[in-house]
Amino acid sequence: DEWVRVRYEDAIKLVARELKKTRKEKGNQAVFAGSYGWKSSGNVHNSRILLHRFMNLSGGFVGHLGDYSTGASQVIM
Repeated sequence: DEWVRVRYEDAIKLVARELKKTRKEKGNQAVFAGSYGWKSSGNVHNSRILLHRFMNLSGGFVGHLGDYSTGASQVIM
């Protein structure tokens, strides 16, 4: 696929439209909110926490528990 440059305002509208469409057609269980992006100490700048807060405010989502390290240590133990 090719990338197309769009204005920030248009990108927000595109994402909002697709989230509404997905929720309407398939429900909240069709929206996965997972992120292993940037993070600073604490929860204020934790990308997963912020994403989950937003998704809860906008209708709900499916998430995950734990992280790669926790999963690996559970298998090892």
